[in-house]
Amino acid sequence: YPADRLAFAILPGIGSGAWPDALAATPRMTLDLVPERGFNRWGRRVQRSSRGVFDLYVAHRYLPRLVEQIATFAQRVQPELLWILLAGPTMISIAASVARRVRRPMVTTVWDAPDYFLPHYWDIRGKSLDRLMAYFRAAVRSSVRCAVASPEMQTAYESRYGTRCVPMIHGMPESQWLPPTGLRGPNEPFVIGYAGSLYA
Repeated sequence: YPADRLAFAILPGIGSGAWPDALAATPRMTLDLVPERGFNRWGRRVQRSSRGVFDLYVAHRYLPRLVEQIATFAQRVQPELLWILLAGPTMISIAASVARRVRRPMVTTVWDAPDYFLPHYWDIRGKSLDRLMAYFRAAVRSSVRCAVASPEMQTAYESRYGTRCVPMIHGMPESQWLPPTGLRGPNEPFVIGYAGSLYA
């Protein structure tokens, strides 16, 4: 995608490393920190029993300011399209609000189903999860398109949310595939190489 048509509003801790030369002049801003995983107080972290109260506090104290930051940035860069990754509680919570505030078409990306990853990676359950899933539904329904992880997810999300979905699956083009070199002995090492994070 042409670098001169991109702009980035980034949560802290993401994109903090070196940027490619092609994106050196791309407009970008780092948003304010949102304590998605709770506060540490007296050596303790907000626990499951207080998660609902904590989420309401974050929704009141942090999220409106975050939406306003993104809207101010959008006013400066005048985007044609918003692209929001629904990959954590904060972006799920604000996506539909950002689209309403900025008044531009929005596309979203979902690679992991939030009803799986929010309990598994964020320990969000119960009413807190129900609230985030309502925000998620609003985000996908507000999208003109949604990138998903598989054709099966496309079928499920189009049926559930009425939004056109497009599978976007990472992988090497078939032209770069290498044929297997044959079977290895049972005691020989088996090496797996990967690019990106271990999670990816």
